[in-house]
Amino acid sequence: MKFGVDAPAKESELWFVCRNEESSVEIFRATHSARMTRRAFDREGTTSGPGEIPSDEVAVERANTFIEGLRDIQISRPLPPTLSPIKAITGVPGGAPHSDRTVAVQVNYRFALDDLPLKGPGAKAQITMGTSGKIDRAYLFWRQVARTEERWTTRPAAAAMDALAESPHFASVIRKKDVELLQIQVGWLCLPPTIVQDTLFPVYQIRGRLIVEADAPREEVDAPREFLVYVAAAARTPPQPARLDTADRWPELVIA
Repeated sequence: MKFGVDAPAKESELWFVCRNEESSVEIFRATHSARMTRRAFDREGTTSGPGEIPSDEVAVERANTFIEGLRDIQISRPLPPTLSPIKAITGVPGGAPHSDRTVAVQVNYRFALDDLPLKGPGAKAQITMGTSGKIDRAYLFWRQVARTEERWTTRPAAAAMDALAESPHFASVIRKKDVELLQIQVGWLCLPPTIVQDTLFPVYQIRGRLIVEADAPREEVDAPREFLVYVAAAARTPPQPARLDTADRWPELVIA
């Protein structure tokens, strides 16, 4: 197998699971997605020092090679990856943490299709490498797609913002507070890999934050201020009659 596990598959509700002495792989039933974990992955960094973690350059090179080996599963274009560390924090129970140290590095990928980025939780990959010198964890969330026809009319960004202001999820918030928009980006919304999805939905991904007055009540000052929402970038009409067993209707993630 491409994830390095040659073992019989055991069926569960959401995925097939393959395990051997070294690793386990979950193959999602609803999509062309998989997730691998080495059983010996040292999440606490107890077996060796941080000097054995691959450098950023080496981690990206290894991850790119791994992703390239999955091209027959996913056909989209990977966007430039980002890196994030996994840290182990030591300290006294109930007290402040004494120190933290990096025990692994994660290389994170998003993808694009027809030059539009794939948004949401259902189209991404992550490769994790720690002190073992191997790929300790990896996942690819993906679903095979094919262009069938073009039927929808694009909704301009301004109209999408009007819809956001009128949305029952956001209207009361906007009436009470100022909203600062940080980014509006169009793309295809991909649902989680456990959900069957026959249609990729064109959406605007809107990032912003709420502006709270200095004399606002404490609960408002302490509340999360940044938000990320999805607004339809097309007429909210599915391209074909929705079926009960698929997500072919506009999903709840799209709030307007």
